[in-house]
Amino acid sequence: MPSLRAEEPSIRRIQSKSLIRAVRRRPDAEALLSGCSLDIEAMSSGFDFSWVPMAHHDALTTALLASMGAQAFTELWIDVFTGSMSQKFLSGFTQFLTPLAGGSVVPFARRSPRVYDHLTRGCGAMDWQVHSGGGRLIIEGFPARFDLETWALSNLGSLRAGSLHLGRSRDNVTLEGFDDDARTATFGIVDDAG
Repeated sequence: MPSLRAEEPSIRRIQSKSLIRAVRRRPDAEALLSGCSLDIEAMSSGFDFSWVPMAHHDALTTALLASMGAQAFTELWIDVFTGSMSQKFLSGFTQFLTPLAGGSVVPFARRSPRVYDHLTRGCGAMDWQVHSGGGRLIIEGFPARFDLETWALSNLGSLRAGSLHLGRSRDNVTLEGFDDDARTATFGIVDDAG
């Protein structure tokens, strides 16, 4: 893979590697990965904390979403991020925060912008806003050349994995919407989803 310019949008290789591992565990893995016009081996090898061009990650995730549909794709991302939380890069965060959160999704979500900053570069920003009974996470400024719906569903799956990790319902996290023109995605976070 070519080296990245500092301003090129990118994501930590560990996320692409975790995604590819999760897909390879599926019975339809060969069909799903054959629909991608990328060098999957190059994406899934190398130093976990290095950067992968967002263009490569976006091509992979967009192809997977097109093959799987939104619900299965979001479920896949729950699996991906559940695995990521046990890996070196995020395990310290989850081990530290889980007891402090006391089963509440809100403290976990409130710190998500920091995780977003560590996992992405040049992919906009994530912001936390407090609201009655919880809050909202808003991704702003996601680059226009990448598929926002795919990115929003990837993040929805990741946030739901965090909720499930805390023993809460996946319904504690919702995708309130995304705006392709404004390049924003908004997620609702509540502690009591039933």
